[in-house]
Amino acid sequence: MPEKPYIFNSVTDAIEKLIAYDFQFQIPFNDFGKTDIIAKSVRSNIFRALSINEKKPSLIYRAWANKSFESLFYELETVTTSAQYDDILYFYSQQFIEYWAENVGSKPDRIGYGPAIKMVNLLIKTMQESSAYQQNKLYKFMHIPFDYFTLLPLKNIINDISNETFKITIPKNPSMAYITNKELYVIFTNSLFNLCKKAKIKPIIYDYWAWNNTHK
Repeated sequence: MPEKPYIFNSVTDAIEKLIAYDFQFQIPFNDFGKTDIIAKSVRSNIFRALSINEKKPSLIYRAWANKSFESLFYELETVTTSAQYDDILYFYSQQFIEYWAENVGSKPDRIGYGPAIKMVNLLIKTMQESSAYQQNKLYKFMHIPFDYFTLLPLKNIINDISNETFKITIPKNPSMAYITNKELYVIFTNSLFNLCKKAKIKPIIYDYWAWNNTHK
């Protein structure tokens, strides 16, 4: 069973925890090829949360990932700025949403924005853990896959790290479905980038702290 997420008491607490984790952390590497990366990038619990009638969610995701893998990798090779990275991520996330819709037909079975962009982020993260596909330059641009484990730690500090003038409330049990649209996704991404800038760590390190560190 995974550990319960740690909820930061303050921004200072968050910075101290993340700096300490980053000090001893190393990105895990493996020799996965394309097939293994796609198979291992999204776990079965995510697919179970996307109950649909017509097709297995895993089959839709893996078919899309297999089709998009090379073009995503080659486009990421061209990245030199965070804006370029973001454009690629948003493009492939929207493409995935449209591919899913084409394969399920009925509106209730369509994938939400949060789950879709989470899966694309996980594909890139798993790609970056493969010695065959890893690109050092991308680590500083990579986004966090949002779910219960990456959202809940921010519950007490989100309004201290957000750029927004309105109050944000994170529920007691946030899930990937909490991120309902691109606008909300950008708010949380920018907030986490602000926090990681204060801690002087790459934002993806937060994901390893929040998710991998609780799933040992």
